[in-house]
Amino acid sequence: MRLLLLALLILVNSMSYAQDNDPVLFTVADDEIRLSEFKYIYEKNNSENADYSKESLEEYMELYSKFKLKVKRARSLGLDTVKVLKEELAGYRKQLAKSYLKDKEISERLINEVMERMMTDVEVQHIFVAAELKSSEAKKNSAKEKIYNMYDKLVTTNGAGFDEMAKTLSEDKQSSVKSGKLGYYTSPLPDGFYEFENAMYDLEPGQFSKPVRSKMGWHIIKVN
Repeated sequence: MRLLLLALLILVNSMSYAQDNDPVLFTVADDEIRLSEFKYIYEKNNSENADYSKESLEEYMELYSKFKLKVKRARSLGLDTVKVLKEELAGYRKQLAKSYLKDKEISERLINEVMERMMTDVEVQHIFVAAELKSSEAKKNSAKEKIYNMYDKLVTTNGAGFDEMAKTLSEDKQSSVKSGKLGYYTSPLPDGFYEFENAMYDLEPGQFSKPVRSKMGWHIIKVN
């Protein structure tokens, strides 16, 4: 019933409706936005407050359309070679799924933030201590203590031992053999890595961050 109501509200006076299970609701910059896609991001953002009112749907359509237009502009400027653009829709779904996007002003800031960051690749190293969100409290506390002890040691040496610490103490075995080097990253990072992303864009080359949390554990990030 809700799904049908959503389709009817958006498709009033529209000729784009297709008689299938996943109709095209509207088109932005030549990109077709289907019912399943819009329903997903709308419900994720609004959760129990997803009332499917005309006002709510129109506001959300405006937000989503604005982002798609900005992506179109980025491509027209030749930014389509930036690797994150290939995953821009999936990445933006994750951004839209955050509850803080309910505030329109914050929504605008985050959209602009993503667009600005998309233009820059950042070379990243990290030291990692695993502690998934589903881990026990004891595991989480132990991981936090471990990462902060490493951070304190780095502060005393002004970061001089970062590479060696990444090799010997980081729990990311794949990157530890390369002194914690992860390569080049670009916004938006996967869901659960927003603090990681903020840290890597806030740092100047050669600087390292305070410990930051992701859904996988704790990281000390260095930008080269």
